[in-house]
Amino acid sequence: QFEMLKNSDHHSRPNTMVELPYDPNDKDFGWEPLATPKYGENIIVKKSWSATNKTALFDILRQSCIDAVLVCGCITSVCVQHTAFGVFEEGYRTCTLLDTFCQSIFSDIF
Repeated sequence: QFEMLKNSDHHSRPNTMVELPYDPNDKDFGWEPLATPKYGENIIVKKSWSATNKTALFDILRQSCIDAVLVCGCITSVCVQHTAFGVFEEGYRTCTLLDTFCQSIFSDIF
């Protein structure tokens, strides 16, 4: 799927949609209602499809003595899948929750 975003010479293809990272401290930043953190929840800033790639996720899980992770998200075949694989490979009990995906919302886009 990464090859769909970039040619082999690393130039972006025209008309290709990519996920842009947001900085929560930016004045133009705003949370989507379905993803707004509540009650002091940890925020994992990710720069790739997986929440396990170069993030603080595993440090937070270890410090909190968590051994099982429930994975949910918007696009099952991208971020949810990559995160679930990363969590599983790190040795955590891993579950995905089918009723918490919203991929169907984007079915007309993808």
